[in-house]
Amino acid sequence: GAPGIGKSTFSWKLCRKWGKGKILQRYQLLVMLRLRDNRVRRATNIAHFFRHPDMGTQEAAAKEIVRRRGKGLLLLLEGFDELPTDLRSEGSLFMRIITG
Repeated sequence: GAPGIGKSTFSWKLCRKWGKGKILQRYQLLVMLRLRDNRVRRATNIAHFFRHPDMGTQEAAAKEIVRRRGKGLLLLLEGFDELPTDLRSEGSLFMRIITG
């Protein structure tokens, strides 16, 4: 969609409603990745998407998502249209996640 029409606002509202148990409760985990965030852009594996002081917890969360093949996960890629071309190319982490 065009810039400024409310895509990001919609994403945040969706997250809040999911967190309050109002919508999409068939998903056990909702992860919104703000793709403008340099930490997210530099990620080389899904464990890098999770902030936690205990790296073991990050790795465990990522392994569980992979083990379940994403079942029960709703992944919102906020700002995908703003990603540099190289991060949207075939083989990039984001495209591997999207295409499975």
